[in-house]
Amino acid sequence: MMLVEKNLFHKVFGDYNYVLSQTPQVWLDHAVFENVHGLMLSWHFIDNIFEKDVIDEMFNAYIKLILSLCEQTIDWNHHYYDLIPCSHLEVIKKYNTTNEHICTTTLHQLFFNSCMNFGGK
Repeated sequence: MMLVEKNLFHKVFGDYNYVLSQTPQVWLDHAVFENVHGLMLSWHFIDNIFEKDVIDEMFNAYIKLILSLCEQTIDWNHHYYDLIPCSHLEVIKKYNTTNEHICTTTLHQLFFNSCMNFGGK
């Protein structure tokens, strides 16, 4: 069994000055690095894919969540709608408001129904 010296990466290479990850076919890539200062959380994303300020808002909410979990100020089973900016919640509510009846069946049930109705064709 080989023992790895704690903080060996930092001793050899020093602090991170620049980090880049390139994962094909991914719009948003998340990297986590542990160093002598703690964890470094890094998001790499494709420019012009997301609307202005979306990445900053998402990352800030993510950091708020991580810190809250670390400080144990919130329940791990909590629904985190409070991380979504109010302006986004208003848009989501408007988008989801409908006057039409929405069927509550599952996708696989719709498939089975089609098989029953059109199975012999």
